[in-house]
Amino acid sequence: MAKPITVMSYNLHGLNQGESLLRELCCKSQPEVIFVQEHWLSSVNLCKLRSFSDNYICLASSGMEHIIDKSILHGRPFGGVAILFHKNISDHVKCIAAFDRYIIAKIS
Repeated sequence: MAKPITVMSYNLHGLNQGESLLRELCCKSQPEVIFVQEHWLSSVNLCKLRSFSDNYICLASSGMEHIIDKSILHGRPFGGVAILFHKNISDHVKCIAAFDRYIIAKIS
């Protein structure tokens, strides 16, 4: 029988606001998978999530690209999803698709 994995979901309300709890989850709880919503990062800033922890790999997409491509962002940033996979399962992860509102990944 396969070993069960721990999965968590966290709405950051922006990486700046949610970073401390996300760091705590990564360091103390160490779930195998963390689903992240509302990181509010543009595609040029996704590196902040991708380099967030040495113990995780990250699949991420921005929710703002269609607005930023057309003009300057006015008002508050929004959207963005990511999945953080612990490195102990990273060899078993395959990204199927990544869009501004969702990411599909397969763990085998």
